[in-house]
Amino acid sequence: MGKRKTTYRTASRTAERQTNVRRAWIIFGTLGLGIASLVLLTTGILTPRPALIEDHPHASAVHGGMLVPVGDDRDHYHVEAVVTRGGIFRLYTFSADAAKVVEVKVQTLTAQFRAAGASGPVLVKLRANPQAGDSAGKTSQFVGRLPWALRGKMLEVKVPELIFGDHRFPVEFELAAKKIAGDMPTHRDDEDRLLRTSGGKYTVEDVQANGNTTAVQKFEKVKPRHDERPGPGDLVCPVTRAKASPKVAWTVGGKRYHFCCPPCVGEFVTLAKELPEEIEEPGAYVEKQ
Repeated sequence: MGKRKTTYRTASRTAERQTNVRRAWIIFGTLGLGIASLVLLTTGILTPRPALIEDHPHASAVHGGMLVPVGDDRDHYHVEAVVTRGGIFRLYTFSADAAKVVEVKVQTLTAQFRAAGASGPVLVKLRANPQAGDSAGKTSQFVGRLPWALRGKMLEVKVPELIFGDHRFPVEFELAAKKIAGDMPTHRDDEDRLLRTSGGKYTVEDVQANGNTTAVQKFEKVKPRHDERPGPGDLVCPVTRAKASPKVAWTVGGKRYHFCCPPCVGEFVTLAKELPEEIEEPGAYVEKQ
């Protein structure tokens, strides 16, 4: 009888030890898997998959800008972000294949631009600017203007809400707002087309009043001085807000504006053509008391 009890206890202890060993292996295995996953994540070998997965190739962005996916697996779209001459920021809307233009209803977007190290974002209104062929009440392009201080910097961009059909989606991406995107003309032909043709608030009469020439040609003997500390009552450049030169004047919308240097003329005319509603009266470009 005593021998049976001893045998039973021995078998029981053996089974218990085996159970403990299995538990230990499970614990160690779980810990090992967790550590391995952490190593893969921190080294970049393994990264979390985003909400919207793009596993299909796209052609280059139509306008040479940055292509950004929008939506989810069910409703999939794209936007293309482009910064052009004069700090003009454009946002184009495309379908899932990123090559076909998709129209959305006319709406005004509030984009948030945050530069590295900035305490908060700068808000920029993006207004609907329908392209040729867009249906009435629809648009496939939004346009706004980046403040001078944001150009040439890496920016975090966020549009809290963009409506595609019946759905609202946020848009977020990083963008290098390079000044070389066209703030200053690089070819004489470019400046000729810009300053000797009308558009928006820049009229045929303006072209004639300016001598049917370019700013570089007209002011080739003027040596620009960038005084960034204008005094009260001084005229300031509409582009840089530096002290304007009385010798560098240009007619836009039938009114005379003064600039700090010839290249700023081209930027202001670009704004007059692309976003005429942002052009203020000449009296607005005077340093306040």
